[in-house]
Amino acid sequence: MKRQWLCVGAVFLLLTTLGLGACGSADKTTGLTVPVADTTRLLDILCDCRILQEEIFVPERFQSVSETGAAGANLKYERGERDQWYIEEQRIAGDRIEAGVVHRMLEGDDRGLIEQAIKELDWAFSRQGEDGGFPGCADPFHSTEIFAGSVARGLLLIRQSGVVDYQYVIDKYLDRLHKVGYWLVDSDIAKEGKKTNQPYTHRKHIISEALGTIAYLTGDKYLSDAALAYSREGLALMTPEGLSPELGGLDASYMDAGAMMAMRYRLVCPDKETRDRIAYMAGCTLDYVSGRVDSAGNVNTQGDTRVGGTHKHRDGSPKRFNYSEGITAFCLGYYTVGNPDYLDVARNIAKSGVHHVYMK
Repeated sequence: MKRQWLCVGAVFLLLTTLGLGACGSADKTTGLTVPVADTTRLLDILCDCRILQEEIFVPERFQSVSETGAAGANLKYERGERDQWYIEEQRIAGDRIEAGVVHRMLEGDDRGLIEQAIKELDWAFSRQGEDGGFPGCADPFHSTEIFAGSVARGLLLIRQSGVVDYQYVIDKYLDRLHKVGYWLVDSDIAKEGKKTNQPYTHRKHIISEALGTIAYLTGDKYLSDAALAYSREGLALMTPEGLSPELGGLDASYMDAGAMMAMRYRLVCPDKETRDRIAYMAGCTLDYVSGRVDSAGNVNTQGDTRVGGTHKHRDGSPKRFNYSEGITAFCLGYYTVGNPDYLDVARNIAKSGVHHVYMK
């Protein structure tokens, strides 16, 4: 039986498809029509959204690049303060590229962010094995899928920018990233990792974005089919209300993250039905999360299955709602569904100020 469209976001999508809900916004910088066509370039959305430019693509948010290029917990590993390293910590490189490309397109200057990202990517790929994976990495499958998605997004934006000066970045890393894609599908670790990931719905959308973007960049149908299969698996786990369970219950932060990654995958997804289902899921998710945001921009995580409880980050700190991803998801939701209220929620979350520190 087909799901009924119960949530406000889904209704907005229907209205705007009929031309009844389109609107202008002071948070937009160009005349990009909203909701965007499901084949719109990601770069066009990022260059249109003033909130993302003012709150997320801010060079000062990023930690300084270390001398070796190691980032986050990996720098502590190099200093002997930790006994494990995670390739996902180098995902900051993809985020730096994202911010740098947007600044280059809008201002003509990437603020040095691309050069900084190269150092972090070199650290990462110097540890790549012949099979495409990263031997020695802790939690190898999940950590690698996170890293791959961020780097793929960065390379996608470089290609979409058309900036000749950046072509060397694609030339240097795309083949290596392509090998990562095959490792995520075919390796023995990947087969075990898929089983481990099953209770975490958002991870279906992490890997679908990663594989789907790599496939889009390389024209690889095998990886494209794998990405589509993962996306469908994640969507099949939705509740009748269009929400994505995490460890058997609901978790605002991880539901939000899954919607964010699914909306980015939607822009490279080859299947129209899946793109429509992603928009539906995203609208339902954002409607749910918006109801947990207070007037000061704080997000209530009480009762959530992972955040606000006993689960911890790689550095040992307690997990909490990811405000950076919250702002990003609501902005992407506006372009995906067309509901201008999502921009208000994004602005409200930004009032908390938590996101001023990278990945918080």
